[in-house]
Amino acid sequence: MKRLIIVTFLIHTFVYARLEYTNYSTTIDHTTKLEWANSSQPKVWKNAIEYCNNSNAGAKQDWRLPDINELNSLFDYKNEYKYKLHQPSNHPYFWSSTTYVGVKHRAFFINVSDSTISKIDKANTLRVICVRSLEIEN
Repeated sequence: MKRLIIVTFLIHTFVYARLEYTNYSTTIDHTTKLEWANSSQPKVWKNAIEYCNNSNAGAKQDWRLPDINELNSLFDYKNEYKYKLHQPSNHPYFWSSTTYVGVKHRAFFINVSDSTISKIDKANTLRVICVRSLEIEN
């Protein structure tokens, strides 16, 4: 029984050791080498891009709206703990910077409550989470 408890503790610790919650309301994902800023209120796509580009979360200036692959990396499909950041209960849809090819007025978004990816008109208001790469740091 002791071995089972220790193994369970080690697996749980490994899953969450990948994430580091900072004092600046950001989360660092050491596996993907991405840092995530807390989400904002819902915005239209153009304003979401501007919001991230102008963000100074954690006193850093290189924030951007994530592409759909970066957003998808927030899910751990091997464990029950699917969405790795704090999930908003009232508006689970987040913009990506990825425009739908052939239809420039649509962009991809992700639903954090069930990990589905879809596309929507850019005039809609969805939540925004900003990202930056850690590889830029010296």
